Amino acid sequence: MAFSTAVFACDLLHSPSQQMNQLSVALSAVEQEIKMLQDRLEALERERQRKDILIALQDQYIEVLERGLALETPIYLAEDSYRESRSTTLVV
Repeated sequence: MAFSTAVFACDLLHSPSQQMNQLSVALSAVEQEIKMLQDRLEALERERQRKDILIALQDQYIEVLERGLALETPIYLAEDSYRESRSTTLVV
């Protein structure tokens, strides 16, 4: 937008040096805008990477919990069946 405004302003000016100054100002404004957009893009990329890491950690945490539950379940079942077998053995 700054560039098109500067070009329009240059049409109204008669001096080539004034036109060059206006174009230089417009170019600087465009360069600043590009730099701000690049900084924002880099910030968004860092945020996306952090989210990806958090998701991966959550997945690993869930996997560890599931493995822990899978390990605990047979132990409890084995304890229950052991208790049942002892109780039936004692009865006989």
